[in-house]
Amino acid sequence: MIKTSQGDAEKAGVEKICTFELLDATKIGTKSELANGTYDKVFSNAAMHWILRPVETRDEFFTGINSALKPGGIFCFEMGGQGNVAEFVFPYSHESH
Repeated sequence: MIKTSQGDAEKAGVEKICTFELLDATKIGTKSELANGTYDKVFSNAAMHWILRPVETRDEFFTGINSALKPGGIFCFEMGGQGNVAEFVFPYSHESH
């Protein structure tokens, strides 16, 4: 995912102003270099439903995301849910061949 994003940033000519990091999402708030409003945007793809499953991780996770974002920053996420894959599979399984 990070390599793809880095490649996309390079193609768009913005690689010098983008930073990509792989982090333990439940520990974001404990990393002082992140907990000071460092990021304009934080993105999570298909992970939050796993991260938030244990109730005890929820407060720390959202507090960490909030502390990592600059004022007015954006947290964008996608997470799985029951039946969400069916929206993609159904149309393809019923195509004429």
